[in-house]
Amino acid sequence: MLDADGASAGVLCSLTDISEQRRLEDQVKFVHDSRAGFLHVLAHELRNPLAPVMAAATLLQRRPGAPGMDRMAGVIARQTRKLARFVDDLLEGSRIEQAGDTPVFKRASNLDEVLENACDVVGCVLSERGQTLKLRIPAQGQVRGAILWCDPERLAQALGGALLNASQFSDDGAAISLAVAVDGVFLELLVSDHGIGVEEGELPLLFQPFRKFAPHPARAESGAGLGLAVARSVSRAHGGTVSADSAGRGQGLRLKFVLPVVLDATSA
Repeated sequence: MLDADGASAGVLCSLTDISEQRRLEDQVKFVHDSRAGFLHVLAHELRNPLAPVMAAATLLQRRPGAPGMDRMAGVIARQTRKLARFVDDLLEGSRIEQAGDTPVFKRASNLDEVLENACDVVGCVLSERGQTLKLRIPAQGQVRGAILWCDPERLAQALGGALLNASQFSDDGAAISLAVAVDGVFLELLVSDHGIGVEEGELPLLFQPFRKFAPHPARAESGAGLGLAVARSVSRAHGGTVSADSAGRGQGLRLKFVLPVVLDATSA
């Protein structure tokens, strides 16, 4: 600044806080990097199940009725289920990003059927890894046969995703626990494992779509990072919540669903 005689009278400085701009730029970069990584995983995951399916199908065509037919048919069934589950997760991830929550179609449903369908989602994976699922239901109480007002397919999908997550981050031969309880209108589901665990600061990130963490050291990275995002979306669509808790690395993970979906437990 100059005075009337043209001499310097002072300096005017203007400062602009760009912290918000930097934060947004970092978010954009994270999304871009996530998408790039996702496309890589997509190509990898779709190719891996298809290779053994195609090989087994070729052998079945060349040698109809040959010994080992059942084993090769089993390979086809397992790998196609894996591929179908992955594609379903992709579609679900797209819905979550566009609409925020998963659409649900509620109807009266039996809790036992929901649990059975969820266990079917993870059954083959547990068998391949020699893992066991321990279902914990109180001997006393109104749990077995309880009637729910929910979308049974979506609820089984959410619970199955939590069970798959527990399997993915647990040792081969490990035990995974599913505790089931009914408290008034609330259905409480607790999935617990003794796997690699999660640091406290990472817990809020578990439910973000496409967010992936370090894999189990004895297992290749798999999936698109959508299982728990779908679980949260389905829980919200039912008016409930799902939360995560871990004591840290090597201490396992607990996922708890609290869902106000119990319509009638008197018949349990």
